[in-house]
Amino acid sequence: MRAKPNETAMMGILFNYANTLVNYGFAVIYVIVLTRFVPIIQYGYYNAIFAFTGIVGLFFPSLGIDNAIAREGAESHAKGLDITPYYSAMTALSLAIAMANGIALLAAIPLLEAQKIPDSLMPILYILISSNLLNAIANSMGFYLWLTRRTATQGKGLTLGSLAYRLSEIALIIIMHNVYAIAIASLFNAATTLSYFSYNVRLIPGIKLGLIVLRRGIRRFLNSGFQFWLATYLNGIGSNVLSYLVYVYLGPQYSALFGISTVMVGAVVYFSQAVGNVFGSTAAHSKALDGDVGGIAMEYSMAAIAVAGLLSIAAIAALPLLPMIHVLNGDYAAAIPYAALLFGLSPLTALDVVYMTYYWVMGRGWSAVQRAAVGVSISIALFIMARGMDLYAAVFASYVGFLATAILYWLNNRPWSPRMWFTLATSTLLPMIGAIIYVKYLDWPLPQLIAGAALILLLLLVKPLPRSAVNQVPPMLRRAISWFTKD
Repeated sequence: MRAKPNETAMMGILFNYANTLVNYGFAVIYVIVLTRFVPIIQYGYYNAIFAFTGIVGLFFPSLGIDNAIAREGAESHAKGLDITPYYSAMTALSLAIAMANGIALLAAIPLLEAQKIPDSLMPILYILISSNLLNAIANSMGFYLWLTRRTATQGKGLTLGSLAYRLSEIALIIIMHNVYAIAIASLFNAATTLSYFSYNVRLIPGIKLGLIVLRRGIRRFLNSGFQFWLATYLNGIGSNVLSYLVYVYLGPQYSALFGISTVMVGAVVYFSQAVGNVFGSTAAHSKALDGDVGGIAMEYSMAAIAVAGLLSIAAIAALPLLPMIHVLNGDYAAAIPYAALLFGLSPLTALDVVYMTYYWVMGRGWSAVQRAAVGVSISIALFIMARGMDLYAAVFASYVGFLATAILYWLNNRPWSPRMWFTLATSTLLPMIGAIIYVKYLDWPLPQLIAGAALILLLLLVKPLPRSAVNQVPPMLRRAISWFTKD
């Protein structure tokens, strides 16, 4: 099945990012309702159950097999070949991992009971297992949409699922006054996403066919997918190690501040992930047709960096409002300076996401592993050496680690155009300057607004968006987008 005419890259990015906006928008109401109606001890038990499922899930990784299937499947689709075998293989893999994970969770119930979780809350585990199984099927359908470049439809389904999740979560908490509301809402999320995907994917996978494809191609899939999985794993574990070291060296209060800061920064970082998702599909198809994947990577990264910079400066300017409108209360308000500085990292994060995906598409997975390892190692080492700066050490270490990774990307993907360099420099420096002025001098909001205006003017000069972006957005946005596109 070919992509529908309206399934453009820009629309795919917008709808994938809409999922994040829905989550963050309703999360504010969720926090207010949660803290009013659900006892904190009960919520602590729920988090323990949820964390337990996550720990067990670590023993059932995909090892990059899913990534390898995705890349081969996208290339086959670009050449007009049958992709049913790849869709079937992904479905078989997702179901196998989810079922094995569920069986392991059931077998490990005595371990959970040993943690003195009340018996009245144990059924939550069964609800979460059911959600995982539904998500396994939905994820394989989402993979099919990605495979056929219908990333906008994929984003719509995820957004509807998040909307069902947040709305039902808020309503059920008000009605039930307990944590079962959160677990049941996660089931609604999976069911809604699955229903939407089922309506849009009119192809039934063959589980037997999928198992045959996996058995015949397992060595090839591991060879081509393991490296990218490992690079992603290194980034994830690096973030967790840094968070843990913050707790070890600085204590629980700084750990909480660092945690809430990274959650807030996710509102912009997830935009980069939306770009990476759409870029991966586009690049894989382009590679199959001998297109200029390197040029596409530069085009996507330049646009992602610019938008991340604008979103960052807007977020930095809005951060001090959070205590005023009672989104951050009490000691949590102390996280604002650290979050402001971390927002400035977003353009570098966007660069990292696009080029890691580029290496994956081009079969250069070990290059991604090397860059991830260097960035993570530098960040952790610098934090340990500079921990006397308190939490600012973690911010400083993160900047240097991502900057080192960006330099490595440049060394291996030269030449970058002057427009690329200018976009990266201005989109990183101006948000960072706005954040430093607020942190050091508590001067707000005029300096941040000036930095934002300066960034807009400079981006109008360099025009970082491709011309093709104009026709890929809703009509109401086309005039504004055209100002930032090169003729």
